Amino acid sequence: MKPWKPGQSGNPKGRPIGARQKISEKLLADLAVVWETEGESVLRRLAIEDPGKLAQIAYGLLPRDVFISVEQRTPGNLDPDEWAILRRVIDLIKQNANGAELGPVLETIENALRADQAKPIE
Repeated sequence: MKPWKPGQSGNPKGRPIGARQKISEKLLADLAVVWETEGESVLRRLAIEDPGKLAQIAYGLLPRDVFISVEQRTPGNLDPDEWAILRRVIDLIKQNANGAELGPVLETIENALRADQAKPIE
């Protein structure tokens, strides 16, 4: 046997119907007021002082059906060391081209590499 009949509360003096919704509505209204005056500055401060917390807040606000995929890849799927070498070569070419066409600079690089790697014929 159940202690209460259907529709009868075990705590008749408990929280009134709709009280939780009123609290939620009041909290959201108060948050909106604070957001209007402080929101952007709070986000900027969080971005500097605690970027992880900012990311957590942002993630919590996203709809659950949104899928985020962040993938960091180098061009040509080079490994990071190869990419660093390639960037160094590109920077050297730019520095030495001096606005000229790149063909002669690339030819000079190719010839220098071939000469450096050449093996004497016995």
